[in-house]
Amino acid sequence: MPPANRPISMQELQDHAIHDYTIHNGIGIRVRGNRACRVIRLIKGQWTEIGSEYRIPVDPDTLSWTSTGIPATMLAVALRVYELDHPATSLRRVLTGKCHEEKRRHVRPAPIASIRQHFATVK
Repeated sequence: MPPANRPISMQELQDHAIHDYTIHNGIGIRVRGNRACRVIRLIKGQWTEIGSEYRIPVDPDTLSWTSTGIPATMLAVALRVYELDHPATSLRRVLTGKCHEEKRRHVRPAPIASIRQHFATVK
């Protein structure tokens, strides 16, 4: 936690932001920034954390199913159900930390010299 006299940076806010990925059947996954996640269940009208907490990045084996169709963890079940309801979701990449790697990889500032050269040639 930052000292009281220092403003909180945007990165610190993102690191501690809580996002709930839920579906209509009352199950979901709560993601705490880029630090941890946990399965949640709708109980008496409130989303309640259940089961173990997992550190992000989660090992991909934790999110897999065996060849006999048995899930490795309760988190794997919640993720599969969420993916069935939201086929285009990036939640698996968020949980495995791939989403943050992609952002870092694609956001690379151009050298100032190349920007100046580009604008010098544009008329």
